[in-house]
Amino acid sequence: MPFTTGEGNLLQLNQKDFDFNVQFEQLFFSIIPSTLFIVTSLWRARCQARKPSVVVNALVFQLIKLGAIATYVGLELSLLILVAVGPFQVTSMFISSSVLKLVSALFMVTLSVVDHSRSARSSVLLNSYLFLTLLLDAVQARTLFLSSDNKTELTYSSIFSAVIALKTGILLLEAQQKSRLLRWDKKEHSPEETSGIFSLGVFFWLNKIFLA
Repeated sequence: MPFTTGEGNLLQLNQKDFDFNVQFEQLFFSIIPSTLFIVTSLWRARCQARKPSVVVNALVFQLIKLGAIATYVGLELSLLILVAVGPFQVTSMFISSSVLKLVSALFMVTLSVVDHSRSARSSVLLNSYLFLTLLLDAVQARTLFLSSDNKTELTYSSIFSAVIALKTGILLLEAQQKSRLLRWDKKEHSPEETSGIFSLGVFFWLNKIFLA
């Protein structure tokens, strides 16, 4: 069955198409990023929980983000169920990857709630995780579709692609700046304090200083 291709040799490449096998991608593109995110999000949530709230009048926006993440959790759960009870056989690494992705999705809820109310900028950790895994998931989606031989495998690959689309939407929501929602005087703070990872990366926040 194609989803288990490469089980014998983790680092073996598909020499005809020059692709990493499914096992390799599950380990380095799913398991390792998910594990790192779970550990770091625990630390981040613990640190942020001790800080006072800095955001006001943002309940609707927070509910929209939580709704999107809850839908994402549901899709990840459906993938895990499909892997666990589906008619096709997969390796233990494939199952472990699905479990860790579901756990990561649950931690996304906690991190989103904590950083939404207690951080002046959008969550750097959550946005970084979403952006990185989007790139890695796109590679995995291609491999899964190429490896799909029957209807069940195509269903799994299609749901996996839907997860990528939803994750893109979550990233756009989480990357929104919260400068309008803060309970402080904007004149007393630098635009850098509310800039997210993407604005910081390209120094876009400096435009507000130059135009002031």
